[in-house]
Amino acid sequence: MDRQSHNQDTRKRRTRRQEQRVVTRIVRWIVGIVVVLLVIIGILGYRYIKSALAPVDPNSKDRIAVKIGIGSSTKAIGAELQKKKASSKVARCSTIT
Repeated sequence: MDRQSHNQDTRKRRTRRQEQRVVTRIVRWIVGIVVVLLVIIGILGYRYIKSALAPVDPNSKDRIAVKIGIGSSTKAIGAELQKKKASSKVARCSTIT
């Protein structure tokens, strides 16, 4: 009887260890995938922000003065910059010809 209980205990321990290994392996895979996704998202986010802050034409030496009112939205600022950029191109073309 004592030998039988010992064999059962050994089997239980063995199955527990096997289950523990499987669980550990699954957790490692999940953590690895999450880390890789975070790195990819970080790199893509960095590149997006870097490109958004870069000038449209880095070789251009033109300076455009724009007056931005208090409380202006980003949409209003963008529209004003577009308007100024378009008017400076027209002025430049008229002075060349």
